[in-house]
Amino acid sequence: MKCFAFISYSRADFKIAHWIHKKLEKYPYPKNLVAEQNRPPHRKYIRKVFIDVKDLSVLEHEFTAEIKQQLEEARYLLVVCSSHAVKSVFVQQEISYFLSTHNNNIDLILPVFVDQIEGSLPPVLAGVDILKRNCPIYNSRLNEKSEANLYCFYHIAAFLLKVDFTKLYNRYESYAKRKRKYEIRLAILFVILLLFSTVFLYLSLNRQRELTKKQEELTEKQKELTNFEKSIFPLSVVFGYEKNFLSPAIEFLKENRSPFGIYILMPYCMSDLRHQDRITRAGNLIKEKLPADSIYAEKLPTRMKRGTVIGRIADSDSVYHSVYVDFASTTSTFLQILEYKKKQYPNLDEDEVIRDYTDTFIRQTKDLLGADSMYVHFFVSQEEFVDGIINEGKE
Repeated sequence: MKCFAFISYSRADFKIAHWIHKKLEKYPYPKNLVAEQNRPPHRKYIRKVFIDVKDLSVLEHEFTAEIKQQLEEARYLLVVCSSHAVKSVFVQQEISYFLSTHNNNIDLILPVFVDQIEGSLPPVLAGVDILKRNCPIYNSRLNEKSEANLYCFYHIAAFLLKVDFTKLYNRYESYAKRKRKYEIRLAILFVILLLFSTVFLYLSLNRQRELTKKQEELTEKQKELTNFEKSIFPLSVVFGYEKNFLSPAIEFLKENRSPFGIYILMPYCMSDLRHQDRITRAGNLIKEKLPADSIYAEKLPTRMKRGTVIGRIADSDSVYHSVYVDFASTTSTFLQILEYKKKQYPNLDEDEVIRDYTDTFIRQTKDLLGADSMYVHFFVSQEEFVDGIINEGKE
């Protein structure tokens, strides 16, 4: 594609030159306003516009054969005129070479002044009657998108396309007005949608908060009922166990057989609720790990009318004479409670319920015993139960 316009500039004005280049090559010119002979080579944009950007690391570029070729092919020359351009040897060379290859036609050159005209025109153009034109001025103190600099751009475009500036600028203003109206409508629509969305979101969140609050209240009530249920069911068993068995046994043993320890094996899963099986397994483990024959029942003459029956370790050497054992047979009530709950909650985790009840049972029993809880040792594992007895025998 042949060069439509060449931008000559001092390296100090590169930012402005680059802005002109970018704006021109992205500007879709109005074909209906531009005569066919005045149109750029590109069918839609003002292209090609040449700008030398190769050697930006040096202060000036070289006046090469490529530069000369682009100048020869260029239809127009745009000169960024500033105090820097006045001192630039290469700007002078580019202007001179362009004139020499275009029959010295000064009408093909457009000065684009930076901030001011005075002191900005390169010497090679000083003797030419070029300032009679209405030349564009770029204001470096303003933003590139400012109205003044857009005004400058449309002056450049009008010169290159040979279109009346007023028509071109009016076209831009009409487009800008339509764009502003469209943006306003879009903004209003966005605000309306945002308003509706906010109201909808508020109502949804409010509804969700109400539902969440109700759910939390319901959950809290369920937790309270569950905690109450977990607490009250074992407690009813604990009262009987502590008052009718443990306390009488402890009172008697403190008076008659100190020191002593009561070792209690609690159920911790469904299979443990088969009470006799649990006692049998514990007895077998005791015979296996201890020098003992079996577990036997001893009746203590406590304050209870029929006395208190408690387990003992049968060993010939009386190593475990201070050990008393029990298997909390009253906890079989857990099974009845569990059967009742399963009717309400078919998917109930049975082992978890037993664990919860046992943990609560142990805690509540110790609370009721107070200081006497030091004599009682609870276990939920057969092995730990037997190991505890072994350690007691060593002491």
